[in-house]
Amino acid sequence: MQAMVEHDSHQKLAGLITVDDIYLDLGGQRKNGKRGRGSENKQPFIAAAVRLIEKGHPRQVKLTPVKSFTKSEVEK
Repeated sequence: MQAMVEHDSHQKLAGLITVDDIYLDLGGQRKNGKRGRGSENKQPFIAAAVRLIEKGHPRQVKLTPVKSFTKSEVEK
């Protein structure tokens, strides 16, 4: 996994890029916890995907963890 991270860190996204906010579940179960967006067991990420124009399928994806989806955090 580390080799993949290092390889991908040197490649810039180019072409038709789609950006979205996502939450990934960090696993584990918590009782009486909040569900959905902003749950304490979910990590917010910015997802950027390069799409193939002719088919629309993602060709390359980068996930960047953020503390929140505020403008100042996303601009980093």
